[in-house]
Amino acid sequence: MKTALICPPHLLEKYASQTKYHLALPHLFRLEKYQEFYQTKSDDGDFVILDNGAAEGFAYGAKHILTLADLINADEVVVPDAMGDANETLALAQYFARYAKPDHQYMFVIQGTTMEEVLFCLRALDNGNSFMYVTTLGIPRHLYYIEPTARAQITEWLIRENFHLRYDIHFLGASPWMDEPVTLTDLTKGLEGFRGMDTSLPIYMGLEGRRIDVADQYMQKPEDFFTRTDDNPMVQVNINKYLSWFE
Repeated sequence: MKTALICPPHLLEKYASQTKYHLALPHLFRLEKYQEFYQTKSDDGDFVILDNGAAEGFAYGAKHILTLADLINADEVVVPDAMGDANETLALAQYFARYAKPDHQYMFVIQGTTMEEVLFCLRALDNGNSFMYVTTLGIPRHLYYIEPTARAQITEWLIRENFHLRYDIHFLGASPWMDEPVTLTDLTKGLEGFRGMDTSLPIYMGLEGRRIDVADQYMQKPEDFFTRTDDNPMVQVNINKYLSWFE
């Protein structure tokens, strides 16, 4: 699978440029150099996804998200969702359908507070024509808090139900389960559809001098991550290790 590296704006050129797969965060578009970076990557033929901002606590409307997507010529747009709320997420995606244009691909983020709700959210995509514009399923990192292996279990379900033959699959963010990338790689090796993951984990842990391959060094992303202007050689060590997990 491919990896999109989420970096503070100060470190975009140095680290995010190491892959050709990207996730742009809308709340950082206020910074001209941030927007220009992803415009350039799109022009260069890289695959650029525009996030919807929900994981960072922002709620952008359909028109605003699509305007930003057009600014950077994003390949894919993450449809607005409500974290943990399957019904509201489905309602938002149904509303978004009236604005979806064939200029982009569209990622639907599955939500729920239990595995049953998550599977209900997935099955609802087959109901009616409201979700026919959806091309990709986003599996968010916070499902870890339902149970640590939730995304692996959902991946197995997607394979059994052949959802990976109908949709691309993207894993949104790295969870605290440090072996998850290796497990997901093993589950999906050689299968169509399973496309990639975005993560800030190797960057923010590297900035703190922590190794991602040492379990007891795990930490949550610092609140000041996107304003950091420092660097640390451990960042590159962590990136190299993280990329190797998806080989």
